[in-house]
Amino acid sequence: VQQFYGGAEEPGRAAYEEQRQAWAEEPPEFDPSSGLRIYVPAFSEMLSTIDVPVLALFGEKDTSVDWRGTKALYESTIGQADGGRLTVKTFPNGNHNLHVSETGGFDEMLDILNEGPVMVPGYSQTIGVFLKTVSVQD
Repeated sequence: VQQFYGGAEEPGRAAYEEQRQAWAEEPPEFDPSSGLRIYVPAFSEMLSTIDVPVLALFGEKDTSVDWRGTKALYESTIGQADGGRLTVKTFPNGNHNLHVSETGGFDEMLDILNEGPVMVPGYSQTIGVFLKTVSVQD
């Protein structure tokens, strides 16, 4: 239970009722093609308005999100506004948390967290290089 809820106990009836009531008052939107909940409506339009440099880092062993789809979305939107610029770096052996990973699977992620995670090679250097390219504007 701790693995899925982040605590020693499963959420109780009160938490369930609270979520059910919130959804009854304002039902969530779902993407018709994927069936996934839409957390940020008009997300691609919002990304198109970003007017600062963005560094997007992806682990190619990420099994938590569709990193390829996210990367494609960012590439098609970020950078359209003046001042917006996208830098993308992927790490072949990185999981969702950018820890060194063989499979990116859930059980492996738990093992990594328990044993002491190791960041993918080049993680810190990539951030450092990006920060050096960003100029502070008055």
